[in-house]
Amino acid sequence: MKILLVGCGKVGSAIAVLAKSLGYQAYLIDVYDANLKRVSEITGFEGYVIQPSTLPHSIPEAFTHVDVLINSVPFSATLEVADLAFKLGVNYVDLTEDVKTARILREKSVGFNSAFILPQTGLAPGLVSVLAKKVYSDFDEIDSLSLRVGALPLFPANRLKYNLTWSTEGLINEYVKDCEILDHGEIKLVPPLEGYETFSIDGVQYEAFYTSGGVGTLCYTLKGKAKYVCYKSIRYPGHREFIQFLLEDLQFKNNTKELVKILENSIPSTGQDVCLIFITCIGKRKGKLEQISLFKKIMNQRILGYEFSAIQIATAASSLACAGQALNEARKGFLKVEDLDVDGVLSHPALKSINV
Repeated sequence: MKILLVGCGKVGSAIAVLAKSLGYQAYLIDVYDANLKRVSEITGFEGYVIQPSTLPHSIPEAFTHVDVLINSVPFSATLEVADLAFKLGVNYVDLTEDVKTARILREKSVGFNSAFILPQTGLAPGLVSVLAKKVYSDFDEIDSLSLRVGALPLFPANRLKYNLTWSTEGLINEYVKDCEILDHGEIKLVPPLEGYETFSIDGVQYEAFYTSGGVGTLCYTLKGKAKYVCYKSIRYPGHREFIQFLLEDLQFKNNTKELVKILENSIPSTGQDVCLIFITCIGKRKGKLEQISLFKKIMNQRILGYEFSAIQIATAASSLACAGQALNEARKGFLKVEDLDVDGVLSHPALKSINV
């Protein structure tokens, strides 16, 4: 697979290094020369410093011969990069969790049949949607499907009990945008941070609450097939209370850019983390009411001698696996992650390499 990777930050660097370890080729684009130098030195891939806004006007010839463009920029620049894929007529994959951005991409994809457009292929949405399909496909009737995902520090050492392991802009976006759920068969919007619950796994206590985007397109896919579908983020107890204080009491929900700056200057990042995926489906199988749960734990890992956080590697592996499976199926037009063959995605070398 030959990749055009746009964005070489936290997740993009993991995509590049994992791609190299799998024997793929790639061209790299980033707005920061430091990012490119760091990733190029590890992978040997050729890099280009290009601003997203100028992409459609400065396209090297080599970019027209790639198998897929993988967009790993923050969600606010996603559509600018997507325009490059439309201009080149190449297959496109992104990691966005932003609902509005994914909807616009679907609208722009109408009549675009020269390649596939496959958004939301990261951890959540993305891998969680694939694993959820693996579970709910066994049911004849679905009463409820609950998705819970968290990227958590192994050693929390602040009152938020959290560290920055991926896009801070994307994190805050999940906390302030309304969340889609399927409730009694109807798609509804609910406020973020609501739907609070607590539970324990292996003796560790967690909390979970609604956040935006993680459910991807499953509410639409399962409308008419399921009564209730929801997505919640997993955190250590107490995190939600402090986030509500920041967003509501201090009114940072009206100034999210400033909150991003504050968090990035105050909360350290860490490579010592774990990704938790917890899926529960209740429904009928062969006339019998049953519950099936799936739990996955992904740890931080070393690739080509370099350490990557769990969320970096889980997101990178999912995006490469989804892109690879879509290419294998020779798909065209707009795709949802759950349109892909589940076993094909899960057996892809990228996910096998991280023991998913």
